[in-house]
Amino acid sequence: MGRGHQYVYWERDASCSESSVDPRLGKDSACPEIHPFPRDHALLPYRVYSVNNNVFDIFVMIFFGMLGYLAKKLDFEPAPFILAVVLGPMFEENLRQSLIYSRGDFSIFFTRPISLLFMLVAILLVIYPFIPG
Repeated sequence: MGRGHQYVYWERDASCSESSVDPRLGKDSACPEIHPFPRDHALLPYRVYSVNNNVFDIFVMIFFGMLGYLAKKLDFEPAPFILAVVLGPMFEENLRQSLIYSRGDFSIFFTRPISLLFMLVAILLVIYPFIPG
């Protein structure tokens, strides 16, 4: 693609305004959904390999790409995954500190009133979807 062809996509995108939406179909019938930069996906393995010069990183990229595709097809919400990635390490560290403080005794989570309240709320939130009615 020569210089200047990059504007072809944006001109096509600008022509696909709200006026071309077909209200009967509920979608944009005049403008197909296309990916604007397929070459970026073709170059991903090279970019991933260039970070650490490790082929394993390419396999990790492919695995998580398939996992993301599967999650999108099965309508998984992304928010719980993001929360798990962000809060997971903090949870593990604080759990480890609590168990070190209590010398490995899990009763520390049930002896204090506030921790007992949080544990009961967590247990109820896990059980609630299985309660009929």
